[in-house]
Order: sequence, then C-alpha cells, then structure tokens
Amino acid sequence: MASAIPLPQLTRFDVTIQQWIDQLNDYTLEQLRQVPRAGSWSLGQVYMHIIADTDWFAGQMEAALLTNADSDKDMHEDARRMFASDSFPDTQIQGPATDTYIPQPSSKEELAQRLTGIKAAVNRLFTGFEPAVSVGKTRHPGLAFFSALEWLQFAEMHMRHHLRQKRRIDAVFFPTIKSLLSALLVCVSLTLFGQQKEYVIPFRLTEHNNLSVQAVLNGRDTVQLMFHTASSGIELTAASVKRLGDLHFERTDTVKSWGGDVNASRFSRHNSLQIGELQWPDLSIWEDENSGQGTDGKFGPDLFLNKTVELDFDRQVLVVRAGLPDKVRKYKRQKLILEKSNMYLEAVCKIGKTRYTNRFLIHSGYFGALLLDDRFVARSKADEKLKIVGEKDLKDAYGHVLKTEKAVLPLLVIGDQKLHDVPAGFFHGAIGRQKISVIGGDLLKRFNFIIDAQREYIYLKPNHLAKGAYLS
Repeated sequence: MASAIPLPQLTRFDVTIQQWIDQLNDYTLEQLRQVPRAGSWSLGQVYMHIIADTDWFAGQMEAALLTNADSDKDMHEDARRMFASDSFPDTQIQGPATDTYIPQPSSKEELAQRLTGIKAAVNRLFTGFEPAVSVGKTRHPGLAFFSALEWLQFAEMHMRHHLRQKRRIDAVFFPTIKSLLSALLVCVSLTLFGQQKEYVIPFRLTEHNNLSVQAVLNGRDTVQLMFHTASSGIELTAASVKRLGDLHFERTDTVKSWGGDVNASRFSRHNSLQIGELQWPDLSIWEDENSGQGTDGKFGPDLFLNKTVELDFDRQVLVVRAGLPDKVRKYKRQKLILEKSNMYLEAVCKIGKTRYTNRFLIHSGYFGALLLDDRFVARSKADEKLKIVGEKDLKDAYGHVLKTEKAVLPLLVIGDQKLHDVPAGFFHGAIGRQKISVIGGDLLKRFNFIIDAQREYIYLKPNHLAKGAYLS
C-alpha cells in the first residue's frame, strides 16, 4: 500500500535533479565539452559524474529496500554531520586529473534522457514505500551504512553539492553567459512571476521548528536561511558575516527588537540572492546577532510580494505562485489582519471557564507554540489560572535574554480547528514590553497552509504532524 505522506526527501531529490535537466538548455554541446583548465572537469563531465553516481546511489536504494540486513548498523560520524546539516562540506578537492576517468558526453539528449530516466526510476522505487517495513541498509565505501531514505537524501545532497562546482565553472569559463543571464534576471521577480508557473523551494524542518532554506548569496556563497513569516528583507548573523568576509557594509542604523529598545545594526547594499530558480539582483542585507539554530540568517515573505505562498510540511516545500491552487477548496479559510507587513489571525483561548478572543502574530521564527502578550495575560489572569510547568529563556535577534513562564492552555480554537493542551509562554516579571501574542513554529507546523497574494486570508489544513507531541 502506498504511503499516505509524501516523502520530503523525494520532493527535494526531484527538484534538484530537475534543475540539472532544465539547465542543459543554457549550453551548447561544445560549451559542455570545454575544459576550463588542465586537471579539471568540463561541465559535461560534471553531468556524466552526476549521472554515474546517482545511478549507483539508486541501485543502493533498491538494494536496501529489498533486504532487512544490517538494519542495526550505523553511518560514519562524518556522514552523521553531513546529514545533520543536510549538505556536503563546501570545499574544493584538489587531486589528479580526473578528466581521464570521466568521459565527455556524446550529446545533450543523452544527458537529458539519462537524468530523466534516473528520476523516474527513483520515484518508482519509493511508490508504496513503508518506513516501518523497509529497514535494510547497504554499505557506502567510506561512510558505512545507509538506509534507502538515507541514500535518497545523500543522492540529493551530492547533486546539490555539484551545483556549486557548476556555478564556479559558469563564473570562470562562461563569463559572457553569466553576464547575459544576470542582465535577463534583473527583473526576475516580475518577469518570472509574470509567467503562470509555480516555484517549488525545498525546506528542512529542523529540530528547533525552523524552516531552513538553502540560498546562494552574490553568486558564490551558499547559506542556510530561515524562512521567517514575521520578518522582512534579508538578515545575516554576525557570525555568518564574519565567515563570508567579503560583504561591504556602508553604514549602521538603529532598529527595534522585541526584547530591547533600539539596537545598532549594519547593512550592506547591492547584493544578489538566489533561492531555487528565483533570483533577486539588488538587495540590502542587515546584520543581527541571532537566527534560528543551524541557519545563517533569515528572510521574510516580502520577497514574494503579491504572490501566493504555500507551506507544505508533508512534502517540506515552500511553493510560490501567482494565484490560489485548485486544492485550496480542501482547506479552511481564515481571515488575516495585516499590519505593517505582519500577518495576524484571531483565535480563541479557553482559560478557566472563560473563552477569550485574542489576536496572534504568525511567527515561524519562534520555536514554541504560543506566546501570550502582557495585556492579554493581565486581562485573562492566565498567570494565575493556567498550570505553570516551567521557565524558559528566550533570546531576540539582538541577544536580549527574556524570561518566560511556561504554561499549558487547555483549549485553543482557530476557525473550526480545536487544539488541546497547547504549550503557552508569557513574560515573567515587570518587563511590560510584550505587546503582541504569537503563534510559533511548534503550532504552525501542524498545518499545511496557503497565504493569498493580497495577504487577506490564510487557508489551513491539518497535516501528518497535527497530533504529534509538542516540543516546547
């Protein structure tokens, strides 16, 4: 029987291999065969390497699916780190002239057909996949044992890793092509979105309830950015700025955070950003201290201005399109309140015997389920009536530490959706600064949701995480 839950690993695999297929159209066969310098691969040889290795990985997936052997074996510690970061190390390996071992392609059609065939074969393998039944593993030559799903994730990471190599070849060997592409992409957020097409962007739901998206900054630096529904623009942490090293900051300005009054923050103008197929050629980047754990910074939904934004936690993809999809009929519509680019919705909280309507900021950057504002806590006497289960330190983007009480809300109602025993936090002491209530990642992830282009409505549908335990 086919699994009812789409595999996020398979979705990411499909998106990445399709990038390789689609980008074949950017080159002639002669360009694919040209070697940038002695001892390096042509772009065609990179394609041949991708095909050979991914085909072998697919064979390992099939072997693991057909056996229960070695299910108790583990992967190497180096592999564990790679899987935890969902990427290969961003390093260039120097070695002997590998073009001796990798043949040049005979035609573009051959490359496209072989990649398309591998994509179809892998999708057939995982039709009817049952994680509880398919527990076998096979050995990687250097990284020990992988299950079928781990081989699938490894194959996608490997292809994504070589996209970096492709960008280096493009930058050095095809500068004319790069310049032409840059010129064509100057208005990509208008031109591409003007076409009737949807853009599927894989994300990784981290153990901290963050939505981590891979992006490329200024055509060269791969970064992991958190999609933050209550943020605007692009922000990088100070640690990431230091690691990247080549961002030019023109000045410092002051901004407000929810944990302090004002904070000095540098910003850098005229940067480019690429996320999947989408590119923005001229963006300012702000610097702050913190982002979601394991990410280099964050971006908000304003990058997708006047576009519909869908978050599908079953497939772990963010989908951007011009209008609402047909499937929205199966979702429940909820009115949004838009203030200063922030999106709020109303929900009902049961405290004691009384039900209180309150407004909540949709805040995917907050790890927890709910955070209650000071006025609501005072009005409802939540600090007296709710069961307190502990304390937690919360840091804002600029490092301010705030003490929160952890409580349990017996009932939260969003539209016709009822959620029981929801963790809720509120600030402890006389801070008096929390003016908004927040719905955070630990609750948002329980719904697949679609936000319309005008930010007037959010459409909600419970997903496979709906009944899972809260992490907060």
